[in-house]
Amino acid sequence: MVWGDNGGSLTMSDALDSLWHKIGRIWKVNSNMPSRSSSSTTVTSSNIYVTTLRDGLYSINRVDSQVLPSSATFGPQTTNDLHLSFVCPEVYPTFSVLVKRSNDSKCFGYIFDTGGIVKKVTDGDTTEVAQNSQGHQIDFYKKGNNLFLQFDGEGSSDYKIVIPNSNFPDFPIIHGRDNGDPVNGFDLVVLDSTLINPGGHVFRESYYSIQLNVNVGAPLNINSFCVNGFSDTGNQLELSYNIVSSLRGYRKNRSILLVNESSEFNHPEEVDQRIACTNFDVDRQKLMFHNIFFKKDSISYFTFGTYDGMIADFTPIRDHCDDAINTGQLIIDIKCGSPLYNVKLKDVSENIPTRDSTLLGVTPNEYIVDCNFGTNHLSIDSLEEGEYELYLTQKGGTNIYASSYYSDDRYYSVDVETVNSSRSASWIITDTISNYMAGFTNGNGHVSAGFHIEGSRVYYLYNGSVIWDIQHIIPGDSLAVCIDSYGLHLIYNNSTLNRTPLNCSGGFKAKFQRGEATLGNVLFTGLTSNETTSDESVLVEQVLPFTISKLVYIGNDCDTTTRNEVIDCDAPTMNQAPRRTLDDGSNQTNGVNEILANNGALQITPNGSGNFTAQLTTADTGIAQLLVFDTAGRMIAQGTMSGDHVKTASFSVPALGVYIVKVLTDHEEYSEKIICK
Repeated sequence: MVWGDNGGSLTMSDALDSLWHKIGRIWKVNSNMPSRSSSSTTVTSSNIYVTTLRDGLYSINRVDSQVLPSSATFGPQTTNDLHLSFVCPEVYPTFSVLVKRSNDSKCFGYIFDTGGIVKKVTDGDTTEVAQNSQGHQIDFYKKGNNLFLQFDGEGSSDYKIVIPNSNFPDFPIIHGRDNGDPVNGFDLVVLDSTLINPGGHVFRESYYSIQLNVNVGAPLNINSFCVNGFSDTGNQLELSYNIVSSLRGYRKNRSILLVNESSEFNHPEEVDQRIACTNFDVDRQKLMFHNIFFKKDSISYFTFGTYDGMIADFTPIRDHCDDAINTGQLIIDIKCGSPLYNVKLKDVSENIPTRDSTLLGVTPNEYIVDCNFGTNHLSIDSLEEGEYELYLTQKGGTNIYASSYYSDDRYYSVDVETVNSSRSASWIITDTISNYMAGFTNGNGHVSAGFHIEGSRVYYLYNGSVIWDIQHIIPGDSLAVCIDSYGLHLIYNNSTLNRTPLNCSGGFKAKFQRGEATLGNVLFTGLTSNETTSDESVLVEQVLPFTISKLVYIGNDCDTTTRNEVIDCDAPTMNQAPRRTLDDGSNQTNGVNEILANNGALQITPNGSGNFTAQLTTADTGIAQLLVFDTAGRMIAQGTMSGDHVKTASFSVPALGVYIVKVLTDHEEYSEKIICK
């Protein structure tokens, strides 16, 4: 491909939408890899819709899941090498992508079954080679006698298929004479798409066809099924940080390649393609983008931007006809956003009093789903036909990532200096693959008090040693480490696990070794300064809160007229994230919602601008400890309540929202829910 740029600035600037930031330079692309499919490819199909988007690019759709097995054939292909490319759907029936030659019934290729398992097909024999294909970019290459498969640009020798020469069909003789060898026949040599035998025989090569076969099952939708026209790297771009250093703080998946057929990028949300970065290659200091397609034999333009909000696709799956089990689904596929989200789903169907949702332990209009998750793909299962309100929220705050791909055993870390004796750090579990140690140090560079995370297990660290195993953890769980006049407090999901007399004089440290790791929504109380990372392997990213609201309609297979779609919800206050988590408070008021009266023992009074005063009246004359948590379980404030029978303490919250206030004495625990608004 031929490309150049307009020499503009590499600095970032805000677009018309304040959530978008784009660089000033624009690159121009003129592809010199045109599709060779347009003049020779014929497309035939049975029980399936194939729409030509443009030369070499097709849309495949089978709406009705109750039809007979479906198929589509693309061919013949006049080129010796082939390249197929598509994004595997989240939900699909079992389907196969195969190649075969004319005059030959034997097929070679790959099967994608409904559970995400991929099998290679070699002349009727199948072998499992991969799992979890849903949502991944699939590239399928034929080069000579070899077939290759790639997931998101990465392949494996296990995926390779070698087509034996004995399986090729005979070719019609054009001219020449036999070499007289009754056993070996002709020793064929490939030359300029013509097969020539040393004895003088010349053979014309047969053409290939590409077959897509679909079993009975769920609907199939592949929006961009690409046949030929691109080389191995034609859909991949590597961006060096010395070109666009402004993308550093957005490298997780919020750096976006913007592609347009015109050079106008005034509205990044309306461009032809928005492609989030795939990963960061630490060794080579490259940012990677996959699944890039430029228009054939035409000029396209691209630039780069970052997005503070969230981009997501929603796919509703109809409820089956079996009334005994709810089988409707909602698939959420996040294309751009932070790695920690919250989803709320409320059943708002008109016939809700008779709904099965009451059997789930909720009353009408309560959320039937309210959970945190840290992956880019989520399936909400067991939904009944009906109407739902959906709120998908990107959690705001500080995220820490580690992507250490180096081959040695060096550690990579982030340090946050703390300058007062009473302090805490809390964060959210985003996945079960991270491995790290996090907590406070004694100034010796080691984590002395905190947690040791190994995938789905969490361990308690005391004086730098692992003491005991807590339990399995799941995405959405919260961890917190507190240091105060009592010593060390380890808190798991708002419950104090241990109180130990231990004084840590150093700051907070997260220490990573090899592999990917994430600490989501890290929150510090107490004064902090001098945040430092060991190298490019660790990124500290500031994320703004952002919420998408939708109306979800789950249909029923028995009645195809029932609505099965996702549309925008009329909730303007939920759709726009503020540029700052809290403004000057001039147009805000604070309020308190006391849902647990505690017989009036604990009272919370708002003082404006996010400040509150807690007062506890009790017969217990001992010291009381004040803890404040947000709805994600992070501890955002803590302190000691002074006084005898009437104890008081002041605290503040960092942003608008709902919080839980807990007060612990030697004998009792009090709780209140407050709303800062």
